Amino acid sequence: MQAPKTSKPQPDLKIYRDRMGHHSYERRQAREPLLDTRANHGFFPALGRAKHKFGMALTQTLLKSINQYEAALAEPRTLVLEQNTVSLESMPNANELKLLHLSDFHLDSDLTIAERLIKIIRPLKYDFAVITGDYYNSIEVPNDSSREALKSIINALEKPTYGILGNHDLLQTAPYIETMGIQLLINESVILPFNDKQIQITGIDDPHLFKTDDLEHAIQSVTVDANLKILLSHSPNHLNRAIDHGFHLMLCGHTHGGQICLKDGKPIVGNGSANRDTISGAWSYKSLQGYTSRGAGTGRTHYRLNCPPEITLHTIRF
Repeated sequence: MQAPKTSKPQPDLKIYRDRMGHHSYERRQAREPLLDTRANHGFFPALGRAKHKFGMALTQTLLKSINQYEAALAEPRTLVLEQNTVSLESMPNANELKLLHLSDFHLDSDLTIAERLIKIIRPLKYDFAVITGDYYNSIEVPNDSSREALKSIINALEKPTYGILGNHDLLQTAPYIETMGIQLLINESVILPFNDKQIQITGIDDPHLFKTDDLEHAIQSVTVDANLKILLSHSPNHLNRAIDHGFHLMLCGHTHGGQICLKDGKPIVGNGSANRDTISGAWSYKSLQGYTSRGAGTGRTHYRLNCPPEITLHTIRF
């Protein structure tokens, strides 16, 4: 007789209700089953697969027509380290903070990303690291190989490491991610001492697809007026809200920099509802400075052109 199949026990997610706010938690719980289905090409799988196949074929045809197909196929494997300096004009710039910023691994699309990341990360010196979401590509609980790949990356990072969830990350993945050594900030804040100053790190849940970001809930426990306030958001949305709450710097991902860009790095097609000025690299909006990472991986379209994958080392003077 064949032994009955046993499923892995599901983590208790109720601990996140208070952490992320009841409304955001209930919205996540309601939407995730629908999005999990859509990850497998929607409620009409044949139509979904056909649309994806058509899009890939069109992209290939366009790249071949400009003799860039091979280059676009190879570029996702050319991970680069970007250096970005942030000087906050309203401050004396007496302190210098090194912050490592990673984003958008989409590991189950290409597990070899982990090896490339680790090779660049290991020699770096920094004070702490942040990851701005999309650890995996499929909107489902990752398999063992994908988990091990993420674990190897996290083990290579100096601690503390803070992270947020993206639009490809189910809440069910949060316990697994946290047991690996990342402190997730899901509509939450932490205060870090730095020299004689205080740094506030606030992370909000995905504002793009799940729309479960709650900045007001994220800062309600903050009782000090920190010298430097950094907001982690998977996508560069709601900039005015960040300004209203006194944030100095916003770190994001999600856009992949457009993936297919002109020679000057300008994306041919945007990604999401963000302003095109905030799709890639350093930007400023009124009193807020920001940086949107191109990410380390790719989405369903496994091409990049004039838009290499990146990890970023920020030097912040305040």
